[in-house]
Amino acid sequence: MYDESSDFIHHDTEIEQMLQYLSYCGLTPAPNGLYLDVGGGPGMHVWKLLPLCSHMFVADIIDYSNLYDGHFLHLLYEKHERHGRRMDLSRVTFVRSDAQAQIFRECMFDFVFSFNMFEHVPNPAAAMDEILRVLKPGGVFYLQFDLIWTSPAGNHFSHYVPEPWAHLLCSTEEFVAQMRRASASEADISDFVYNMNRWPLRSFLDLFQRIADSKAVRMEKLEYWAMNREEEPHSKHPNFARLLKLGYSEQDLVVRGIHVCGRRIGGPGEISALS
Repeated sequence: MYDESSDFIHHDTEIEQMLQYLSYCGLTPAPNGLYLDVGGGPGMHVWKLLPLCSHMFVADIIDYSNLYDGHFLHLLYEKHERHGRRMDLSRVTFVRSDAQAQIFRECMFDFVFSFNMFEHVPNPAAAMDEILRVLKPGGVFYLQFDLIWTSPAGNHFSHYVPEPWAHLLCSTEEFVAQMRRASASEADISDFVYNMNRWPLRSFLDLFQRIADSKAVRMEKLEYWAMNREEEPHSKHPNFARLLKLGYSEQDLVVRGIHVCGRRIGGPGEISALS
């Protein structure tokens, strides 16, 4: 059940951890700069970052600004007010924009970040191209996302189908049938079928290696998190051994999420295509 207070705490914690991580890597988003939240949804990261920037753009494939008969911004303001948060909406712009083909001009933003979007966007390489394109030379980027498709609960619906890696061992139709037997909604079923890019860990690592090799980007840090095999409770499940025999690596199967950050160092036109 949705709880507003918990929602604020969750998003505040994500921003605090991001800023700590960037500081650890020696990166500081430009103060009073122009910031972009890619796949930012209803803007729950905005309030915590707004004091640091001059203006915040929130880009998402959903046109949030026109939701609720055009009252979305008013409702967002009221939601923050209920929790003692005053949001200056004159410094926030919600934009409908595909992460794979952003509407923004090149070298526009001082800081571009994204939470829990890269496991959903159909072509993460194209989305990464666009993040780097709209970032100013010297600008900072940060990505964090989980659950990766090849992780035990990478289907995102383990509350319906708790068997680890079941989505890797059965067809989409079979997994959907299991979801229906567990009384999943049609909206959740649609999310499973259409809103997961199904990229394995190795594809993400290849993508970020190409970024690290780019002369126009300085990759500062790439980390991923998982328990090791001895500590991973699902590694004792028969599905783990079955998937190893099918060619998945242990790393593929236990890594759950990634965060990565860096800086654009190339000038206009110097970002080579990754997609």
